[in-house]
Amino acid sequence: MWYGRGPQENYPDRKSGYRTGVYRMSVYEMYEPYLIPQDYGLRTDNRWVRITDKDGTGLEFRGDKLFNFNAHPYSPDNLTKALYTYQLKPFDGVTFNFDYATSGVGCTAAGVFPQYQVMPQRFDFIVTIKPLGK
Repeated sequence: MWYGRGPQENYPDRKSGYRTGVYRMSVYEMYEPYLIPQDYGLRTDNRWVRITDKDGTGLEFRGDKLFNFNAHPYSPDNLTKALYTYQLKPFDGVTFNFDYATSGVGCTAAGVFPQYQVMPQRFDFIVTIKPLGK
């Protein structure tokens, strides 16, 4: 569950069509079947995100500024090495990426516009992690 843009994946340069609200979705429902497997499912402009099991036990993440996240049931190694979607194998866990800044995805013709590129620099960002459940 998260409070940010959604419910579909959205990126810094492709988010204006997605409303800010509270959304609930499993990591399996967040899957985006790209032709070639790759990192996917970013959600932008979040105030908080909760990663829980079916009983509500888990963690809540907050930041002092808006942040981005994605989550999927594949290991980073599996997602990186798979050439075809049938090679993606869920593992016993969840890969959760919590990002203060993420570059846009751009387009084939023009690449990522400068205002959506994240360059190396110092960021000051406070993260709060709270346990949930029993």
